[in-house]
Formats: sequence, structure tokens, C-alpha cells
Amino acid sequence: MTTLAPGATFAGNQIVRPIGSGTFGHVYEARRLPVGRRVALKVLHPHLATHQEALARFQREGEIVAQLEHPHIVTVLDVGVFE
Repeated sequence: MTTLAPGATFAGNQIVRPIGSGTFGHVYEARRLPVGRRVALKVLHPHLATHQEALARFQREGEIVAQLEHPHIVTVLDVGVFE
């Protein structure tokens, strides 16, 4: 499995450190460039990116969570495919 190293740039974010990993992907602490906002970045595992069902489910999760507002739920800023 490919992971992003601290200092790497991915989809307009600079990776600070890995936070965790799950069934669908890795989660990183990152800084949104160029403003430097601290964000959590969830990235689908590369081996799942070619599976249309997994990709659609991952995308749908982001879209659904983006509609929620609660102090204990992270705010979704963006959902999409990068390269």
C-alpha cells in the first residue's frame, strides 16, 4: 500500500503526518495550501481506485458527510478525484 510521506504534496495539501488507516484508505493531518489551514485528508487506497463500486462509495460518503453539521463531525471541504 502506498502512503504519503510527511512533506509530500497531494491535491493542494502538504502532508504533516499519518493519523490512521482503515478499510478504504489512509487519513493524514495536512495543511491546505496556500492558506495553511490544518485539515484531515482521507485518501482512498490506490488498489481500490480502479474499483468503480469502491470509488463510488468513497465519493458518496464524502458527499453525505458534507451535508452534516455537528461539533463532533469534521467539516468536509472537498470531495473528488485527483489524477
